[in-house]
Amino acid sequence: MPFTDSEISNTGFKVVGRVEKEEKSDNWGPAIEHAHGTAWYVAQMLLLEANGVNIDDERSSLSDKLAVLWEHAQEAVEARGCDLKDIDLLEGYKGEIPRGKGGNPSARFTMVGLCVTPRYREEFVAYLQENRIPGDLVLLAFPARRGMKDGKFNLKLTYDK
Repeated sequence: MPFTDSEISNTGFKVVGRVEKEEKSDNWGPAIEHAHGTAWYVAQMLLLEANGVNIDDERSSLSDKLAVLWEHAQEAVEARGCDLKDIDLLEGYKGEIPRGKGGNPSARFTMVGLCVTPRYREEFVAYLQENRIPGDLVLLAFPARRGMKDGKFNLKLTYDK
């Protein structure tokens, strides 16, 4: 059916010009990339320390150490009761730090915010599977104690089901 004129007259509607939204500078992309890299570094450190791997040994990288740990673990690598509170994922970041709603810091730039916000967590896992870990693995993070908001989390690297 083609568009037709309305039979109703004088509805009170006004036609208003549409104003394009002002372009914002893209300072989110580099900040998110930095935050994801930092979060992965923190996760590796916690997983390795929890499983007795000497992270101070400089003969191999953290990724190499994690690969060896995974090879021995086969099913999953876990770190329990990790304190993620007060971890700023943009610490040392040289670029402009983007702000969230109302000019407040964005939760995606804290380790807890990244782990508990579904959208941010999914973006982080996608980043890991694309850039840092085999595509059939997933990093899970969940509160160490149900209902507690103390920043303690369990981390688990396992197969993506």
